[in-house]
Amino acid sequence: MGLRKLPGTAELLKWLAAMLDFDCDPSQPLPAQAGAVSRTLAALAKTGEDQQRVREDFKQWIYK
Repeated sequence: MGLRKLPGTAELLKWLAAMLDFDCDPSQPLPAQAGAVSRTLAALAKTGEDQQRVREDFKQWIYK
């Protein structure tokens, strides 16, 4: 993905907790919950630059 600092276990757990806080349904695919997913993606990245990159990559993946 070209991130400066790759997400680790802590970021993954933080993101999953954020997804649950936004009432995401673990049984549904991510594209079906695109709004909530995009609001929580910042939890995966360690820097502001990486947060923007993650959001852009997600949009490209969802809307291709």
